[in-house]
Amino acid sequence: MRILVADDQPVFRRLIEASLRKEGHEVVVVVDGRQAWDAFREDSFDLAILDWMMPGIDGPTLCRRIRSRSEEGYTYLILLTARDQLEDVVRGLDAGADEYLVKPFNPEELRARVRAGGRIVDLERRLSQANERLERLASTDELTGLLNRRAILSYLDEAAAQRAGDGGRLSVVMLDLDGFKEVNDRYGHGAGDMLLQEVARRLPRALRPQHRLGRLGGDEFLAVLPGMGEAEARAAAEAMRSALSSPPCEVREGVSVQIAGAFGAAEMEEGEVDRVLAQADRALYLAKREGGNRVAAVSELVGEAELAAT
Repeated sequence: MRILVADDQPVFRRLIEASLRKEGHEVVVVVDGRQAWDAFREDSFDLAILDWMMPGIDGPTLCRRIRSRSEEGYTYLILLTARDQLEDVVRGLDAGADEYLVKPFNPEELRARVRAGGRIVDLERRLSQANERLERLASTDELTGLLNRRAILSYLDEAAAQRAGDGGRLSVVMLDLDGFKEVNDRYGHGAGDMLLQEVARRLPRALRPQHRLGRLGGDEFLAVLPGMGEAEARAAAEAMRSALSSPPCEVREGVSVQIAGAFGAAEMEEGEVDRVLAQADRALYLAKREGGNRVAAVSELVGEAELAAT
């Protein structure tokens, strides 16, 4: 483990450092609370051993500061103290310490406490990784690895709220693959899955880092494009169409199909998220009606009545 030791007494510093290095730990040693706090702001540690009474910042105050850094990973905190009264122990634990050790201590006892802390740190890390995996699964489409329907629509809501706050531009592009049902019917659903996975690999190449792409379901996809008006969104959709078109996708051994799709682009004006989605959907329908493998935008919809119907 990577361990920080903060103690203003040289004898205890040397004893702790020697004991921990004997166990194979990486040890960083500082001489007061202020240096310890600076070390925490610049680096991360699995475990810290902090003296209660130190110049600058005492151990309990340092514990509270470390615990206030909620965005950082968990650090197991051991307080060293000459105080063995119950109220002092309670005060140290309330400040955020996980364990305490009364001076003078046996080096073997120190190593045992550190080993116990290491088990807690390892468990905390594995729980954190498991939670991250669960969060990814909750927002990720299992087949394609893209954002799922809930996640991409949630991102659109966030982008729309940001647009309302700063007056920026926001557009969306809807995509529906051409001939996807025929691929499933002719070559089987496994071939259709391979096609969708290849689409998910190709489309992000045409997007900027701040843009998001998600699968709405089936062979329908949605790109959310903050900072883009309709003309830019149309250009982005053309780039996505081009990214799909070449080369053909091998859906099973010896069988390749050309990927193509219809794209509908719409810019959010005044109104709700549902309105811009409906407009993009109508533009998409126009692209499909004209044969697919093309891009259409809201401005191409014919007549005010048709636009108003969205």
